[in-house]
Amino acid sequence: MHLPSDSPAGTVVVLALAAYLEVQGDACFQSGLYHSSGARQIGLFAAGAAVLICYSLFLNSSKIDFGKLLGIYVVLFFLVAQIVAGVQFQQSPNNPSTSVVPLWLLAA
Repeated sequence: MHLPSDSPAGTVVVLALAAYLEVQGDACFQSGLYHSSGARQIGLFAAGAAVLICYSLFLNSSKIDFGKLLGIYVVLFFLVAQIVAGVQFQQSPNNPSTSVVPLWLLAA
């Protein structure tokens, strides 16, 4: 599979998509643990596992050196997690100024 990671913009796209997959996998588990039971809970756990497997395959099949880009990934993961928490779970950070720090790190 060829991913658009040959350019800096492509690398950011790959990392952002990987962060989105990881956050969505975690969101499935959170929904299964706290918002469902029975067959729906099992389905959410299975979906979370499937999405996290896709995340791993997606990230590991790219040509990026993940170890060197881990800091950028952490910032992107945090931003994506904040967006998903707000949209899917109607959760917001306790201190909104903490959401700005990763933007400063990304700009640096």
